Amino acid sequence: MKRLFEEKKITAKGKLLPREEFLRSCPLTKPVFVPEKMEGVIKEAESYLDLDIPFIPLSAYRDFWVTGNRSSFGTPYSKRRDMLVHLSLAEYYEHEGRFASKLCDVLWAVLEETTWVKNAHAVHNPTALGATVPPVYDETTLHGLDIFSAATGAILTMVLTLNGDTLDSFSPILRERIEYEVTKRLIKPFVTNHHSWSGAYGTKCNNWCTWICTNMLYVAGYLEKREAMREAIVSRVLSYLDNYTTYIPEDGGCDEGPGYWNGAGAAYFGCLETIHDLTGGAIDIFSEPLVKAMGEYIMKVNVNADRFLNFADCSSQFYADGFMIMRFGARCGSEALLAFGKMMAMNCSTRPGTNMPVVHLRDLQMPRPTDATVTRAPRSTWMPYLKVGMLRESEDTSVGICIGVKGGHNGESHNHNDVGSFMIYNNGEPSVIDPGSVSYTRDTFGKNRYTIWAMQSHYHNLPAFGGVGERNGKQFASSREEYDGERQRISLGLEGAYESAAMLEEYTRSYELSDGAAIITDDIRLKEAREIDFRLITHRRPEPMEDGRLALANGVALSYDPRLSYSVEPFVGANSNPMKGWGTPELYRLHFTLTAKEFVGSMRFEKI
Repeated sequence: MKRLFEEKKITAKGKLLPREEFLRSCPLTKPVFVPEKMEGVIKEAESYLDLDIPFIPLSAYRDFWVTGNRSSFGTPYSKRRDMLVHLSLAEYYEHEGRFASKLCDVLWAVLEETTWVKNAHAVHNPTALGATVPPVYDETTLHGLDIFSAATGAILTMVLTLNGDTLDSFSPILRERIEYEVTKRLIKPFVTNHHSWSGAYGTKCNNWCTWICTNMLYVAGYLEKREAMREAIVSRVLSYLDNYTTYIPEDGGCDEGPGYWNGAGAAYFGCLETIHDLTGGAIDIFSEPLVKAMGEYIMKVNVNADRFLNFADCSSQFYADGFMIMRFGARCGSEALLAFGKMMAMNCSTRPGTNMPVVHLRDLQMPRPTDATVTRAPRSTWMPYLKVGMLRESEDTSVGICIGVKGGHNGESHNHNDVGSFMIYNNGEPSVIDPGSVSYTRDTFGKNRYTIWAMQSHYHNLPAFGGVGERNGKQFASSREEYDGERQRISLGLEGAYESAAMLEEYTRSYELSDGAAIITDDIRLKEAREIDFRLITHRRPEPMEDGRLALANGVALSYDPRLSYSVEPFVGANSNPMKGWGTPELYRLHFTLTAKEFVGSMRFEKI
């Protein structure tokens, strides 16, 4: 937990290359894209030529405040930006004018939006907190600044950098309008205000800090012409990045989960790449151990191929940006991360996104690797600060039983009440799962978050005591954490993660891999006899075998204590997103129950 720039007395003062020198030297000024990757970009841009620009009515903006729906506004908002990115890249690559008119039309639509802050983030409109319609801005009123408004500014910067001559031939006013709007909506509020996401007020930073800083650095380098202002932006970014690493543990763990790592640890690396370019290499902290640890986190939570330990708000299945990971590994001197990046790059999408254009501009210049090999992983991994671990039967990630374990606390960013929960995989495929997150609504990040089923411990692989589960809050945490890599064993004290109404005196859960079997042992002492209901979540209906055994998905048999009564509960969550992610119309909650004051027993997961 360090302030890397401050501790090394690194400042931006006098370090930035003059803008014209920077533009001449930086490979992103006139990028050379890989033709193979541009084939998909061109095809998508062609599909947009006859597509109407999505209309965003006022009712769509208000919908979040009236019904809690985020997508009625977010979907057309995002589609406009997706069109803008693809049309811009296609026109730059071909430079024949066939995408120019549509590009300018979409550009104008985005420029005319009253606000670039998404409706769900209107709390970051300082002039009208929580307004159900976008507020009125004059020359003295600061715009709000969220992750998507900063990304919009970066997209417009990319359009101007790559297609400036095309815009000028259409009308010089377009260049003027982009510079005016980005300055008014992003640069001015960024250098004038300290926002809550920046950590400047002692509030905890998450991916918003690094995500916004990545895009603001791109704006500073390629759009902002005033040298003093460029330096001011970079200076502020250095301070904010230090605020961010103050909350990053020495093991580099991302408590937001692997699904948010692209906007967190990876975005921090993206900032370092642009800072390195802006200063001609004068600011270079890639060799810092913490930076390396932040990069290696993503491979530590990878189960196999596109499967990850999906604690917090994320899906279990995706390919991370392998091209960026390759650069990360090379820059910080991690051969393991570089190899992991090559494996990811073999399969990850090359479709440019809209969140961080500078990252995709770098990606599009990198060919797919031809020397990727099957990655291997340690049989035992434990991140002692994040308190997430993995035990594997084999170093070959595609072979054998694997246990993913979650300790820590219930006050993490994008938290689910899941302290002590676990996942079981066999041959890289899931048998016992974390359902993942639901589609976001007004309640997802509000006071009603833990009324959502997917956030509750009742829908994770944890017991309830008299119907009482875990509680949200940093004080609800694991204790007595023990890790023995040699024995492949992890042990957690879990009584502190539960509400007092659970009546727990002591609860120790251990996770062990022995002779190719995963063994979960619970040692429980209650203040009085209560119903203990152990829950497991699966995406396939278990098939009964002989007494005390169930056949789970992907060739795993579960043997459970014969004192427990078993039942299965099919369920469909109030939001269908997890079901779509798992490829099933319903999920299954397995119950193993008994009434007792004390209990010591195990569940054994082994290959059939």
